[in-house]
Amino acid sequence: MDIQIDECEVESYILCKSVNEESIPGPGVIARGTDESSDDNNMDHRLNLIETKLDSLVADVATLQTERQIQSARSTAYSDADAEYLLLKNTKDLEDIRALASRLVDEKQVLENQVKDSEGLVQELKSQINGLEEENRALVVALAESKSAASALEETQCQLLAERRTVAQLRAKLDKGKPVDSAPGGDQVVQGRDEGDITVQAQQGDGIAAPVPVPAAMNQVREWRHKLQKTFLSNRGPPKQSEMPAMNDLFSQIEQYGDRMTVEQLSYSKIVKVLRHIAALDPAKDQIPRDEEFKFRERAIALVNKWNSLSQAGENGGS
Repeated sequence: MDIQIDECEVESYILCKSVNEESIPGPGVIARGTDESSDDNNMDHRLNLIETKLDSLVADVATLQTERQIQSARSTAYSDADAEYLLLKNTKDLEDIRALASRLVDEKQVLENQVKDSEGLVQELKSQINGLEEENRALVVALAESKSAASALEETQCQLLAERRTVAQLRAKLDKGKPVDSAPGGDQVVQGRDEGDITVQAQQGDGIAAPVPVPAAMNQVREWRHKLQKTFLSNRGPPKQSEMPAMNDLFSQIEQYGDRMTVEQLSYSKIVKVLRHIAALDPAKDQIPRDEEFKFRERAIALVNKWNSLSQAGENGGS
């Protein structure tokens, strides 16, 4: 780039330099020097100095201008590159943010769909629970009715059994020729077998007998049957392992009583029927815990085989 310097600026610069280096001659001195030929050489020398300084000044100004242009170009180039880098970086960050926002929106939609599905499933489960509760209430009512009917049936069977035993004993005495003490409206005393005395109040004429006390031994066998049935054949599922030692003791009591069992006790208690069901359970399906230790199935089968003839006799007698 060309540097243009005004002549006025050059003269001003020369005058300033002259003030710093030498005193500038006054008008009178200059006038006298003009007239004097001795001063011509000094003037030429001064002009040469001024030209030299002017050339140096022009070179310095050109150098400064060049350096300024270089610095300006560098600054501009750096700023453009930096701005371009920042623009690219911001653009990439913006794209990442948009991608993240899109992914979050998709995940939110998925979660909302899952929540809707879960709500539908919860409603369905509530409906199923309500249905099961209604069925459970119906089963409880039916079970209570069944228990009531079973209790009434057992009482009726007990009365019938006592009446049959009384009739059988009376017939036995009649066959042996023994007199039977009887009076209208009176009591008849009959000796039982293993159960002690049984008192029967027989009313003449209408043939209706009063309730007969059940012997303690028959109640004991029936209680054994209840415990076995409650533990091994319960509707709540297979028995617990913690219950098995008590059942082992119960089996031992029943086995010790074995030879004293009577037809009446078997018929009244229905214990053989429960033992058959226990023998039919499958240990492989965990229906009898610790069976390999206590051998409940084998012991039940042994008791059934032992009392089978008595049980059949009781069933035949009751038919």
